Amino acid sequence: MEANVRFDFIDLIRRFLLKWRMILIFVLIGALLFNTYSFVRQKQKANAAEKARAEVIKNMDNQTEAETQSSEIAEPGEQIIVYTPEEYAQEYLNENLYEEVVNTAAVYSLYQRQYQDIMEYVSHSVWLSLDAARVPTVTTQYHIDTHYEAVYPVTEYKDETDNIGRALINILKTEQVMKSMAEAAGLDAAPAYLMELVDVSLSGDNLLITVRGKDEASCNQMMSVLKQAVSVQFLSLRTKYGQFDISEISTNYSERVETSILSTRQTQNSNMNTIRSQMNALTSGLSKRQLKVLNAIVDNTNVEVVISGANTDKTEDEPEVIAELPKVPAVHLISKKYLLLGAVIGLFLVAVWTVIEVLAKGRLRMAKDLEEGFGVHEIGTLPVQKKKKPLDAVDRTINRWFAGGVARYSEEERLDMICAGIRLYAEKNGIGKMYLTGTSKEIPSVFEKMKNRLDTLEVNSGRSVVYDPESLARMAESEAVILLEQVDETRYSELDRELKLCKEYRIPVIGSIVLTD
Repeated sequence: MEANVRFDFIDLIRRFLLKWRMILIFVLIGALLFNTYSFVRQKQKANAAEKARAEVIKNMDNQTEAETQSSEIAEPGEQIIVYTPEEYAQEYLNENLYEEVVNTAAVYSLYQRQYQDIMEYVSHSVWLSLDAARVPTVTTQYHIDTHYEAVYPVTEYKDETDNIGRALINILKTEQVMKSMAEAAGLDAAPAYLMELVDVSLSGDNLLITVRGKDEASCNQMMSVLKQAVSVQFLSLRTKYGQFDISEISTNYSERVETSILSTRQTQNSNMNTIRSQMNALTSGLSKRQLKVLNAIVDNTNVEVVISGANTDKTEDEPEVIAELPKVPAVHLISKKYLLLGAVIGLFLVAVWTVIEVLAKGRLRMAKDLEEGFGVHEIGTLPVQKKKKPLDAVDRTINRWFAGGVARYSEEERLDMICAGIRLYAEKNGIGKMYLTGTSKEIPSVFEKMKNRLDTLEVNSGRSVVYDPESLARMAESEAVILLEQVDETRYSELDRELKLCKEYRIPVIGSIVLTD
């Protein structure tokens, strides 16, 4: 019987789309796997090209070259030819190699400037030259008295202590004051480096000045300059902020441990090492000729080549060797082509799985298969009552697309039409006793819904007559049979067996009620 059921392509598409969860998983896995394969393959090619490039560069560098470093002196019978970087590149390099040098030189110059800035700071910083375990330190504490008293109710007069303190801090950290400190202490350092030695802070109405230096004498000399600056600015600040007094409370000398010196040294050394590594990485893949051009561009100089009289001209094979220098292909983390290919293969695998599943299961695929394959009249269809699952709305939407939109009739209306058809068939054929059976597990619930609508007939129900002898006996006592089958549950072999039993016992089959999604 099953061989008479036609294969419906539209239904196959519906079943494929209903596997959208599997489609998403397979597409993602396929895209990820193929993109990973693409990345690994690109990486292998890049490594191979890098190795080949290094080998070619090594061979080029090992060739006997007429030119030497620009610092060498020409011997008798030799001549020095001076090239600009562009001219040297035209003579000894090709366009691609020169472009590579120019791009590298831009980044190399940036790293070089950063390295030189750190070197300059480390070599000129007085702060970093101090012994972190014993740093000579002089502290002076001032008291600012504005004679302010809080009186209730509050008057318009306000306490200017904070403003006075901030003004003094700004004055003491000026470039002019730092220059005066350097002259007094005999230090050959820029004002920016002197500022590292001075801390000025305000705590309440107390101004604290801290000076660090190479020894006690230099600390006292620099503190004297700061004290003088406070005295000089006192009168001008009085004019601006009104009557106030500032008095020195104490001046103390001590030798302190400054861990920040060590941490700053470590940070700067780490930065220098990092920049050196980056500069070395930039130049590691360049040939000697490229390095000459790079140094000339970075230093803004020319390239000097010493050539003997016998080797004034280049050999003919030199340009060919340079031209054959392999390019290192770029490695892309994401490959659109392989992502798409992986997704397509993922879709194909789900499609193959769907076809195999449909063919291998041997279960009822569509309601019309009963009539087309087995000649059983379809009385009507009813929806299967299932537990709701997450995203079931997507499945319902797909089923509606292939069913021609939203169902025109509710379940109750379908039941009314099904039962009306059964009653008319029974009246027309003089049948009073019917039996509802089939392979669906929903028989009890469907029978309860139909029982009241078929109250004029004697209708009983039972499990599949293929597996239940008692149900078979009750069917044999009936005048007609109604089959209840379910899409994707009823096997064609079970349906075939039910129809054969009905024929064997000469019990007519009115038709079938089919449960669908």
